[in-house]
Amino acid sequence: MNSLVSQLIQQHFGDPDQIPPELHPFLKELEEMLVIQYSEQNLQTILNSMPFGVTIIDYQKNILHANQSALTLMGYQDVSEIRGHICHDTLCPAAEGSCPILDLNMQIDRSERVLFTKDHDEIPILKSVTPIMYNGEEVLLEAFVDITDQKKLQYEKESAYQVRGQLASQTNAITRALAGEGNSTGVVKKLTELVQQNMGVDRVQYFAFIPASNNLKMIAAAGEGTEIPTAQHAILPINVGAAGKAAAERTTVRAEAEDLNLPQRPQMVKNDVQSQVAFPVLIGEDLLGVLDIQDTRHPEIDPDTVLFIGTLVQQTGIIIDNFRSREEMLEKLEDLTRLQRMTSSEGWKSFSDLANLSAPSFAFDTNLQTTVPVEDTNALLANPSQQAVVKPLA
Repeated sequence: MNSLVSQLIQQHFGDPDQIPPELHPFLKELEEMLVIQYSEQNLQTILNSMPFGVTIIDYQKNILHANQSALTLMGYQDVSEIRGHICHDTLCPAAEGSCPILDLNMQIDRSERVLFTKDHDEIPILKSVTPIMYNGEEVLLEAFVDITDQKKLQYEKESAYQVRGQLASQTNAITRALAGEGNSTGVVKKLTELVQQNMGVDRVQYFAFIPASNNLKMIAAAGEGTEIPTAQHAILPINVGAAGKAAAERTTVRAEAEDLNLPQRPQMVKNDVQSQVAFPVLIGEDLLGVLDIQDTRHPEIDPDTVLFIGTLVQQTGIIIDNFRSREEMLEKLEDLTRLQRMTSSEGWKSFSDLANLSAPSFAFDTNLQTTVPVEDTNALLANPSQQAVVKPLA
C-alpha cells in the first residue's frame, strides 16, 4: 500500500482493520491515483534531466508533454504553453494529414528533421520516434537533438569545396591563357591581370629578378590605383617588404605590419592595403621573379586563395622557363641560319674564285697520305694512279 495512504489510515483509523467497508473502493482508487502521480513525477524528473529534447504526442496529434530541454530549444518557459496543442501547428512543419508517422506510416529513427520554435524559426534536429505506453495510453515519444552546429559545419565544408572547385577551374583557365601568350613578358602581364580579375584580390604586381644587381624590378601591375613606377622607383632591394623577403627566402611570405609600410616605395604598397602575400616564381632554386598580391578589404587573404595562387605561380614558372628555352632555341636557330647563309654565299664565291686560279692546286688521295701538284684536277680524278710522293709546289 502507498505510504501516504498508510499514513492517512493510521491517522484516522489507527488499525487498518477498523476501516469501514464502504471506504475500501475509495482508498483503492486513491492509492492508484497516488501511484500514477508518483510515477508521473518520477517520469518528469527523468525526462527533465535528459540533455536532449523529448516530447510525448498522442495519436490524435496532441502534445501531452515536453521536457525542459525541448522547451528551451523551442523558446517556451513552461509545458503548459504547448500542452494540448496540435503538433503540426506547434513544433512540426508537416502539413495537416501528412504526419510522417501517423499518416504516412514512416519509421523515424535518427532522421534529420526540422523543429519549429515559438518565434517561428526552424531548427535542424536529429529525431527518433518510439511508441510507448503513457498513463495507460499508447503514445509517441519523440527524442531529438539540435544539429545546428553540425549543419553549419557541413554548409561551410560544402561552400569551401565549391569555392575550391571554382578556384581550381579559374587556375586551369588562367594557366591555359598564359600558355597561349607569345613570350615570357606577355605571360607575366597576363598573369597579373587574370589573378586580379579572377582571384578576389584588389592589386597584383609582378617583379622580375635582376641577377646582375640582385634586385627586383616591377614590370607588370593590375588593379585599381596600381601603376608601374618610373625606372628608378621600380627597383625593390632584396629583403625589403614582403616581395623582397619572398625573393630572399625563396618562399611565400605573408606581410607583417612593417611590410605594409614602405615609405621609400609608396607606389608598391599604398596606405589602404590591409593584407599582402608575395610568391616567389621559381624553377628549382633559380628565382625568376615575385608575384605580389594585396587586399584592401580584409586583414587576411583567404587561405584557399593563397593555396591556388601558389599553385598557379608554380605553373607560371614552368611556362616562363619553357618560353625562355624556346626563345633561346630560336635565337640559336637564327644564329645558325645566319651562319648558314654566310657560309653558302661566301663559301661558294670563294670556291668559284679558287677554281679559276691558274696556280697549281692540291689534291688528296683516297688514303689521305700523299698529295701531288696538278694542273688539271679532272685529269687527276680520272687517273688516281698519278698520286705519288708529296712534292712541294713551285
